[in-house]
Parts: sequence; structure tokens; C-alpha cells
Amino acid sequence: MRHSFIYSALFTTALATSFTATAGTNLEPVFVTATRTPLTVNSALAATTVLTRRDIELSQANSLPELLTGKSGIDMSISGGYGKQSTLSLRGTNTNHTLFLIDGVNIGSATNGSTAFQHIPLELVEQIEIVRGPRSSLYGSQAIGGVINVITRKGSKNTRGHLSASSGSEDTYELNSGISGSTGNAELSLNASIFKTEGIDANVKRNADNDAYENRSFNASFTDKVSDKLEFGLNLLHVQAHSDYDGYTASKTYMSETQQNILNSNIKTFLTNNWDSSLHVSASRDEESHYTDNVFSDQFDTSRVKTSWQNDIHLDKNVITLGYEHIQEKIDSSSTFTQTSRIKKAAFAEIQSQFSSQDLVVSLRQENDESFGHHKTGNIDWRYTLNENYSISAAYGTAFNSPTFNDLYFPFTDYSFPPYFYYSFVGNPDLLPEESSSTELGFRFIQDDWKLDIRLYKTTITNLINLSGYIDGGDPETKINIGKASIDGIETALSTVIADWDIQLNIDLLDPVDTSTDKVLRRRAKQVGSLAVDRNFGSYSIGATVSASGRKYDDNENTDEIAGHGRTDIRTTLKLDKNLMLKAKIDNLFDREYQTTKDYNSLGKMIFVSMHLSFE
Repeated sequence: MRHSFIYSALFTTALATSFTATAGTNLEPVFVTATRTPLTVNSALAATTVLTRRDIELSQANSLPELLTGKSGIDMSISGGYGKQSTLSLRGTNTNHTLFLIDGVNIGSATNGSTAFQHIPLELVEQIEIVRGPRSSLYGSQAIGGVINVITRKGSKNTRGHLSASSGSEDTYELNSGISGSTGNAELSLNASIFKTEGIDANVKRNADNDAYENRSFNASFTDKVSDKLEFGLNLLHVQAHSDYDGYTASKTYMSETQQNILNSNIKTFLTNNWDSSLHVSASRDEESHYTDNVFSDQFDTSRVKTSWQNDIHLDKNVITLGYEHIQEKIDSSSTFTQTSRIKKAAFAEIQSQFSSQDLVVSLRQENDESFGHHKTGNIDWRYTLNENYSISAAYGTAFNSPTFNDLYFPFTDYSFPPYFYYSFVGNPDLLPEESSSTELGFRFIQDDWKLDIRLYKTTITNLINLSGYIDGGDPETKINIGKASIDGIETALSTVIADWDIQLNIDLLDPVDTSTDKVLRRRAKQVGSLAVDRNFGSYSIGATVSASGRKYDDNENTDEIAGHGRTDIRTTLKLDKNLMLKAKIDNLFDREYQTTKDYNSLGKMIFVSMHLSFE
């Protein structure tokens, strides 16, 4: 198994390296997630993908899971169409090993550890920053596989606005609007989105009906440069989603109601020419309720209040960052948990340094969690620039993932339905955090329009939290620290322009193994890739994306196989004038039937047309 992986990795590296040859221009978006300070993508040492507003519009994606599918390091699993439960594996890690942020604010459920990112409307998003590899030294729990930070739309100096409407297969429609502008030194923005679809039959073995989905969301942003020494910002996001799903009883209807609310404030002071200090205070709430035949069945809500104080000191070619965070999590549930709140406190430090032809970033974090005590994590990233085109890099980092409230404190619950099956579960308050260490080697080539980035990595996870197993009539099932995983991987990302065609190629090969059984980790494909091509002809553009994934297993024993698949999407845009555009796309052009989650359907051929109006 390991030998075949190494041979495939070496072949892919050689193949990708052979592409490095000609010329053009590089766009350099600025992002903050890798170091918590502004960087350009090419200057970052961490493996990074930044999707700008232009990238989002060019893709014509209808959802965040659709947009992230095929991106470097990501393996996506979707349980049946728009708005349905979506999970992703970043560099072969568990879905709860990826930290999701919105404008730097932690989101997601503290009860089950998941993030319902499928509900975040792309129309409210300005930029998505994906950092692959451990980042607990800056962000704490969950950042074993990496961090995905969704940046919402902000205000602008000039007044501008947009309206769009789209319609497509499965009775799907979307309406979006937004306006931004300024008054004095203050910039404001307000955006709203409505998405609705009759959906498809999500599960092939349950309730044979279409499972509808509806999303109504808005965000508002206000920033004010009060003076040369003081800036103030305030962001608000509200997401409300309704989703039908397939339950176990065919004669019943099942649906969930979800809300995500974030209020985030920021005060930034420039104490000296070299020292700026930022205070972030945020409140977020994740709510999810379930109904059977329109009768309430259960509810799991999470609220977080986070205070973060960060100081950045610029000294010649060095940036020193010092910070402190305080996070309070509370849950409110229809189930009676033995503990319903916990506090996390953390101090972190980072130094970014440049000397000669080398770059170095070192970061450390000390975190204290009420549930399990103190935890230390660290990262070191190094790069040596051989010349203006070539560089090599190395990195090492440790990370951890705290047990969830379900893992620790879930009350004893009997799910038995005799004589069909017997099952009960209870939390385990003695659980320890999952821990990881990761090593990475990188090679980068940049010349004009050509950019090639190759990363080889190895991640080892210990204290992996698994189910204890259940025997009919025995003790209730619980969570225990028995698992250990080893993940070897290689990422190859190539972008270039050939004959005016923009080309993006991603190839991921990995060997994700449960070392106690030598089985492939659940829901991880060993091969994932995508190829996107786009060309602008002035008044119109065309493009296509081909994505593919190898087989994976939906169980830990590797007996329940999910077949590999590939699909092709095509798109076009017609610009009627500077303010009006028409767009059209066909997803899954060849109407392939495939699954990314066992027994859950994926969307077939989907046709969409849309109109976009902008004004300034």
C-alpha cells in the first residue's frame, strides 16, 4: 500500500514539474488566515488557496460545498443535494479536524463538533481563505487539517449595488441583492440572499420523495476610520435554512430548521508607527431543531462569546504577534447534558522573519480548557528562495481537537426498537483531546503566468476518538481514545495561461490509514483531482470544470464501498453592457449517477440561467 503511494507521488511530481515553461501575470490576493496578519498568497509559507469574489462569480457555483469540491487538499461528501449535510476531509483528516471561521469567528456546533457550512450563501461572501496543515498554534482546537475562513462582503468608498436572479432544474431559484457605499470615513454594506429548491430524493433507501431546501440570509458591515490612530468595524450575519430530509419511517416527514447568527466587532489602534493593537469581541449562535410530521422532536443550540486581543509589532523585516483569547461556549438542548458550558483561555505568540534568501515563521500557543486542562501547540515554517523562480520549504506543526459536548457529557439515551435493534449511548467525561503532528516538504515554481506548488506531507493523529462498540444487551456505547491514524499525502497545484485559456489543475494523492487495523479511513478517497479551464472573449466567456474522485469506504472495516466518479460542468457568460450580464451553466453535463456518501443521491444534470445587474 505504502509503496504504491510513493510511486504515484513521485510520478505526479515529475509530471507536474515537466509543465514548468513559459510566461504572463500573477494576481496576488491579500489574506490573513495563515499568520493572522496580512499576506499575499505568494509570500505565504503555509499551503494556501484563496478564492476571491472574481473566482466565486467565475465558477457560477450555487453553494459553498460545490465551490470547494476539487480544490487542493479537499475531499467532499454530500448527503443528497443542496442544503443537505455536507462534510469535508482536509488533507485526509476528519471533518471536525477543520476549523471553520466566518470573519475570524468560530462557528459550528459544540455538541457534535460539525459545521453546517452548506448553509452559508456564496452571494454574501467576498473571499474564502483555505490554509492546509496544522494551525492550532494560532487558532486552538480543530485546526489539525487546517482552517477555512469565510470573509463576508464589506463596504466600499464608492456607491455600488447589484441584483441577480437565477432559475434552474428541480424548481430551483435564487434572488440576491446588495448595496455598499460610504459616508465620510465610514464604509457600509448590506446584502441579502434567497435560495429555494424542490430538491431531489436524498436517500435511496428511505422516504421516496423530493427533499426541499430553502435559505434566507443577509449580512451587514460597517467600518469607520475614526482617525489615523483608530479604526472601528462591525459585522452582522444571519443565516436561516429549512431542509427536508429522509428519516427511518417511510410514512413520516422529517425536516430541520437551522439558524446561524454572528455579531462581530473590532477596534484597531495604531499605538506607534510600528505597533498596532486589535480587540475583537464576537457573539455567535448555532441553532438546529428537528421536526417529525411537523411536531418538534429535538433541538441542539450552541452559543459562543469570544474576546481576542492581538498586538502586531513590525521591526525591520520581522513581525512579532502577541495575543490572548477567551472563549465561552454554552449549549442549550432538549437533552439534559451533565455539563452545559465551558471556558477556554489561550495565549499565543508568533514571529515572522526574513533574512538573506530565507523566510521563517514560528508560532506557539498555550491553551487552558475547563474540560481537560492545559495544552501546548507549535508551528515552524521555513522557506529558502533559490532564485526568482524557484523555492523550497519545510514545515512542522502540532495540533489538537477537543472532545465535543456529545463526546463528554451526552446523557444516557436508549435508542432501542425491539425486536429490530438495540442501541444506547452515553458520553465519556474522561476523554482526552485528539493530538497530531505534521511534517511537510514543499517545492514552488513561479514564472509569469505559471505557478506550480507541490507539497508532500505526513500527519499522525493519536488519541483518536472512536466509538467503543455496542453488543446487544450490553453496556451503552460511548466514545474512547483508542484510534491512531497516519496520513501520507502529496498535493500538486498548477495554474497557468495557455493561448488565453486560464487553467487550474489540482491533483491530490494520499494514503489515509487507521494504523491499528491498516484500513483506509472512512470517507477518504486516495485520489482526488480537478481541471478548470476558462477563456474570456471580450463580451462573453466560456469555461468548464472536470472533477474526479477515487473510490472510498463508508465504514471503518472497508466493506461498504463507494465507487469512484467523475463529472463535467460547463458555463458561459454574456456581457450585454457594462452593467448587465447573462449567465448559463450545465452541471453534471453527462448526467452521471454517483454517490459521495453511501446511499445518498447526488444531483444529476442541472441547467441554470441567471441575470446579473450591477450599478455604480
